[in-house]
Amino acid sequence: MLKQFFLALLIVALLPSCTKEDVTVSTTPEFFRDKIVLHDPQASADSVVLTWSKLDTAAFRQYVVWRKEDPTDAGAQIGAIYDRTINKFTDKNVPYTPYVEYEIRGVLLSGAVISSNKVIYTRSEIKLINSTPFDVIFSPQDRLLYLFDKNGDITQYSLQSSQIVKKISTGAVIGYSDLGTYNNKKELYVPRNDGWIFVYDAITLDKIDQINVGLNSTCVVFNNNTLLCPPLPGLIGL
Repeated sequence: MLKQFFLALLIVALLPSCTKEDVTVSTTPEFFRDKIVLHDPQASADSVVLTWSKLDTAAFRQYVVWRKEDPTDAGAQIGAIYDRTINKFTDKNVPYTPYVEYEIRGVLLSGAVISSNKVIYTRSEIKLINSTPFDVIFSPQDRLLYLFDKNGDITQYSLQSSQIVKKISTGAVIGYSDLGTYNNKKELYVPRNDGWIFVYDAITLDKIDQINVGLNSTCVVFNNNTLLCPPLPGLIGL
């Protein structure tokens, strides 16, 4: 009976030490011979700081920092480090996109490459606009951007809400446009390659008028209720 009681006390005494061992948190080694562990990116002001585990091999040649600006992008090298004890890199030229992907590539003397895991830095506040504009007009009073594509698309983007307000297709090749206020109404003047200048409400992008100039127009300039429209020699009164 005494032996059983003593054995029970011994088991109870050992329980705390067993529990303590069960919750011990293991840490990732700082060095690996055959792999690189890239840690989560850390944002600092307009930069991104990258850190990773070091390669513990005499065959080391360099670390290459690889960046992609889109999941389908092939990516490009943005840095190289030739000291295997340095495992930190600051990207001071982070592209203005909502998605940036990083990878560290360890290059060995043999030419073999050891690639790290990929980490992604996201900024949901940045909105992508599906447009390839040749010209942009900014309206500071309304905090609106007007983006013009050669295919005739016009995109209105609000800097206030960080989103596209409206997108229209003019159905023609367009030139360099201009904003103006006529009869207390803000208007957008868009020259076309078919001899017309289309006039749009600058807020709603509804077409409100059109002017036939008879020639292919590459640009318009609004000044004092008048449109200057090269290659026409004179001015078009509104």
